Amino acid sequence: MHFYGNDMAKADKFFKEIMNFELVAQLSQKAHFYAINKYHHHVGLNTWKGTELPLRIKEMLGFFEWDI
Repeated sequence: MHFYGNDMAKADKFFKEIMNFELVAQLSQKAHFYAINKYHHHVGLNTWKGTELPLRIKEMLGFFEWDI
């Protein structure tokens, strides 16, 4: 799964501390990739769309929620 967001520090906290994923690769502070058991990555998150993104609303295209 690849996501975009606006705050890499919050993403790191969520994926590392809450989901217990490891940060396995990063492209500066623009894209981080997380995995379990040293896999190349299960989840990627980037800020390529900027850091001033509005919160998503239900009518927007894309995932509104996901479950593991």
